[in-house]
Amino acid sequence: MKKILIAFVAAMTSLFAAGSVMAGPGTVHIQTLGDISVRMGAQVRLVPTQEISRDFGVSSQLNREEEQKAVGIMRKLGVLGSSLKDHLNEAGGALKDGYIRGENRLFFNFAHEQDWDVYFALETDTTLDRASVDRTDFAYGLQTQQFGIERLNASFNLPWINSRFNGGWDVKAADVKFGGLVYGDDDPGLGITGCAQGFKWEAWYIKKDESEAGYAGIDEVKSKVNAIGPPTQQSHTDRTFYMGKLGYNFMQNTYVEGVFFYDQNYQQGNHVDIDRFFGVLNYKGDYGIFHPMAEFAYVGGTFDNDREIDYDISSYAFFADLLADLHEMVGIKKFDVHIGGYWLRGDDDPDDDDLEGFTPGVGITRFTPRFGSEQSISHDGNPIFGQILYSMFPAYYGTVRGGGINGGAALDNPGFSMIGGGINAGYGNWTYITHVMAMWFNEEEAVEEEISEETAEE
Repeated sequence: MKKILIAFVAAMTSLFAAGSVMAGPGTVHIQTLGDISVRMGAQVRLVPTQEISRDFGVSSQLNREEEQKAVGIMRKLGVLGSSLKDHLNEAGGALKDGYIRGENRLFFNFAHEQDWDVYFALETDTTLDRASVDRTDFAYGLQTQQFGIERLNASFNLPWINSRFNGGWDVKAADVKFGGLVYGDDDPGLGITGCAQGFKWEAWYIKKDESEAGYAGIDEVKSKVNAIGPPTQQSHTDRTFYMGKLGYNFMQNTYVEGVFFYDQNYQQGNHVDIDRFFGVLNYKGDYGIFHPMAEFAYVGGTFDNDREIDYDISSYAFFADLLADLHEMVGIKKFDVHIGGYWLRGDDDPDDDDLEGFTPGVGITRFTPRFGSEQSISHDGNPIFGQILYSMFPAYYGTVRGGGINGGAALDNPGFSMIGGGINAGYGNWTYITHVMAMWFNEEEAVEEEISEETAEE
């Protein structure tokens, strides 16, 4: 495989009516006699999608037998499917070509002034067809058209330290407002958030994966019903995150933030203990029409395996972008032009005991402000480029796994470079978003070794 893979993703253009079907918490506001405020809202969201050349045209150059060989390579990387166009989506599992995604929510808020607040959102998120919306298919055991608690957060005020105590599974992030290099997700956890005199702070304990709780015994039916499954008899077999953030506003136009993030991933089935420590520096500024943004992240740690060699973890990554706000010059509500990019270190020697491919705790570039876009083919999982869900980084390539949203991202991945830009425009109720990005692997060994080994076996 060539070292350089250029992807001009102009097809990521999205044109849609802003706010036409969106309603968040607060649409309906009820004040009770007990001074408890009740707010309710709803969101109906339909996303028709038609994918063109998602695998960069590779499958169109192969016959069926050749494509299945390539699919076999993808499966070794942890990417399941029957076609090179398949990719994972949180709405409907493996998808390709044309489909309609439905993401529908009901929001509820209960609060007593600033003393306490409870928020939750019910959601059904699926790929739409007759079977997924027709309740008659319950006769076949299909769990369709069901609302679950997608988000929940309860908080109470700690005025003596200018903070709030939070518990639940709302969105938490180390850097989603910057480059999304390290972490962002709606995992369950407990934490404190606060601000005072230009300072902002957060401290979180987050449970990503739980292996030490569940149904007792080995009842197969109960194990299938319970998402956690039966508990393991081993200790220290969970994946847990610890995060601390401290930021400060300088002169109202410059914000700097430091983040510490600890990814403790103890995998019971693989007899592996992975400890990764991230240090992050985030920056953004507002200087007239110019709005720069940058993020630097370093990760170090250890990968201990009681069956094989132990590894040392060390890598780093960088993101930067410059946006110019030209809406007054153009004369419309919104017109931003930006240019920027990413650089992630890759592992240059897959045979040594150093893991040098930068791998996020949970990469979250899909929701970042500059290159994020739900319409992008690079944020919804792309097997050909080794991209995992929510992140454009090629973290599936490699052999030593233990990072990313599902723990399957490789710590010896090839690294990543991207240079790109885009335009965000708004006119009336319409919004236009387009990005063009050139991407390539920094080190080709992790990619070429997978392909050469598979070819040699056959």
